[in-house]
Amino acid sequence: MVKALSTMVDETGNRVLIQGFYDDVRVPSEEDEALLSRLAGTFDENEVKERMKVGALHRRSARSRGS
Repeated sequence: MVKALSTMVDETGNRVLIQGFYDDVRVPSEEDEALLSRLAGTFDENEVKERMKVGALHRRSARSRGS
């Protein structure tokens, strides 16, 4: 099952390859982008690690995100 699902995304695992999947996805408005930026500013990595009881969070490079 995992192997079958892995064929539905690109090599980075970040973009769905199913035809039509993104057809109804809107581009974020300037307001959306501003809200996301504010939200990102509230992220506390140490607090998340503590709550999840993990030593580190996985970080993806900008390249692996398709940026």
